[in-house]
Parts: sequence; structure tokens; C-alpha cells
Amino acid sequence: MASVEEAAATAAALVELRRRAKRAIVDEDYESALDLLNRCLEVSPSSVNLYRLRCLAFSRLGQYDRSLEDAEEIARLEPNSLTSFFHKGSALYHVGDFARAARTFQEGLRINGEDKALREGFWNSVTMLLSLQTPRTQGPPPPSPPPAELVATASE
Repeated sequence: MASVEEAAATAAALVELRRRAKRAIVDEDYESALDLLNRCLEVSPSSVNLYRLRCLAFSRLGQYDRSLEDAEEIARLEPNSLTSFFHKGSALYHVGDFARAARTFQEGLRINGEDKALREGFWNSVTMLLSLQTPRTQGPPPPSPPPAELVATASE
């Protein structure tokens, strides 16, 4: 019976750590969120939701390479999830790989062509690709992809 009680205690602790991590993200305390999420992932290493949250925290800290690693893990765990395409496309966009970002957003659009975040990410990536190919004479910089919160909060 002790193993059932231990499992219940571990599950309760995991839920509490995840709740605290989400609160830290809302409070923009991304370093604390990362610490809590790393602890959660030690217990539950195949939780897509934990990787989504950590991906967002890395992105908010400007650690786009690490965000990309988590986005690729999300895609591995849930290959046909729209949020996996969004997170991976956004991470690729932020590391400057606009061609792969556009392809990733486009793959997600094949599943749901109406998804606003994927559509905006795709067109923003294409805009960046075109701006790199044609010299800009003046004007504002191209738009960035939609905020990660659009998808992160929708998947909760």
C-alpha cells in the first residue's frame, strides 16, 4: 500500500510544482519557472505540457536554442499537435532559420488551415525571407510571430 501512497504524494507534488511554475510564468519570473519545470520533468519526462511551458520560459528569456530543443521534443512527443508546429516554428524564427520556420508553420497549416497563430507565423517567416532577398530601402521592420501565449494558454 505504501507504493500507492507514494505515487499519490508524488502526483500531488508534481501538480503543485506545475501550478507554481505557471504562476511564475504569469509573474514573468522565468528563471524560477525553469527551476520548477526542470524539477517536474525529472518526475514526468514525457509531459508535453511541461515541455510547452519550459519552451515558453526559454523563449521569454531569449534562450531560443534551448526553446528550439524543447519545441523539437514537443514535436517528437506529439507530432501532429498544432501547438508543436507553433512552438517549433516560433523557435526556428527566433534563431533566424526563417525557411525552416515557414515550412514548420506550413506543416501545421496542412492540419488546420484556419489556425491564426500558424498563419501569422508562416507569413511573418516568408516576409523575413523576402526581406533578406531584397534590399530594404526604408520602412519599419517586418512583424514578429504571434506571442507564444496565444497557443500556450489555448492548450491548457
